[in-house]
This record gives sequence, structure tokens and C-alpha cells, in this order.
Amino acid sequence: MNFISDQLKLNSALGSSLIAIILAVFIVFLFLVIKKHYLEAILNLITVLSYPLSLALKNIFKEPRPSLINVNVYTKYDIYGFPSSHVFFYTVFWGFLIYLTFRDVIKDKLFKHVIRIVSIYMITFVGISRVVLKAHWIGDVMGGYFFGLMYLAILIKKIIILLRKS
Repeated sequence: MNFISDQLKLNSALGSSLIAIILAVFIVFLFLVIKKHYLEAILNLITVLSYPLSLALKNIFKEPRPSLINVNVYTKYDIYGFPSSHVFFYTVFWGFLIYLTFRDVIKDKLFKHVIRIVSIYMITFVGISRVVLKAHWIGDVMGGYFFGLMYLAILIKKIIILLRKS
């Protein structure tokens, strides 16, 4: 049980705003400097905007969390639970990386599979971790997935439109 608990805590901790921003900026750097995929780099950076958007949604819905005990609250809006900012961000960020593996931005097949597996793991277990750690209700997590998928769909549609124009 300790291993599973530690995995859930680690998965959840990676969604803290500072770690998430550093990870996103690092991946943008890789796209810009190494691969010269400018559109993908810019849109990857836009995935970080899902976090403040989730906070704005929290302020609209104002649904309480199960408990604020042992929950890291980063802003005054983060006292609310719906939608889960962690789940929203993970769905957008890791989902965008999955999308890029299908666009031949990444050539190495093994690396594509590793990215897909890690991304699916992160997206799946962040939802579980938020409920198990009592930071959110199941509805908060489902809302995070819903709004995250909507935001991700808009990003992907934007790529398709921009690619058709070029």
C-alpha cells in the first residue's frame, strides 16, 4: 500500500504550479532549440494557461473541497474544488504531448511510445490521486477532465487550422 500511496503523492506533487511550469518551459525549449518546431513550442507553452483558466472556473463555480487539511492552496481561488486544476492541467499538457506523438513531430518510435505511456499514466493517476488524497470530490476530477479535454480540443483545432493555412 505504501508504494501506491507514494505513487499517488508523487503524481499529484508534479502538478504543483512551479514544477509544471518548469516542465512545460523545458519541453518548449526542446521544441524550439533542438527540433525547430515553433508552432508546437508556442502551443505547448499555451498549455500552461490551463492552470489560471481552471482557477477562473473555480471562482465561477465556488464549489468547496472535501477538506482543506493537508491540501496545498496556491492562490485564494484554489480553496475551491471544481474543477480540479491538477486534472485540468494534466489533461491539457500530457494530452498535448500525446497528440504530438501522432503528428510525426517526434520521429523515434520507442520515444513516442514512452511519451504515450507516461502521459496516459499521468492523466489517469492524477485524477485518482486527487480523490484518494482527499483534495477533491470525484465530481471535481470529472470536471477537470471535461474542461481539460475541451481546452485541449481547442488547441488541436487551432493547430489544424494553422497547418492548413501554411
